[in-house]
Amino acid sequence: MTDLRRLGEFSGMNTAPGDGQLVIGRSENGEEYLMRWRSPTRILKEDGPDDQKPAYWARWHGDDKAEPKEWALTELTMEDVLDWA
Repeated sequence: MTDLRRLGEFSGMNTAPGDGQLVIGRSENGEEYLMRWRSPTRILKEDGPDDQKPAYWARWHGDDKAEPKEWALTELTMEDVLDWA
């Protein structure tokens, strides 16, 4: 997935949406990736009660913990990226 369809400029993480929507993260070295916030409620719903962990920013592909320094909006939806999988 190379076209992240960025909308607008990057902003600091203190303004990033914590509602689970997809956004573009950018690491300190400039790498960009799709990510989303995984809240305890979302983790419980998606992973079940036996796989609980603290909330974290997760890369969309693989759900690995992400450590972004900035974020930007994307026009991609969950449905868009599920179609690519």
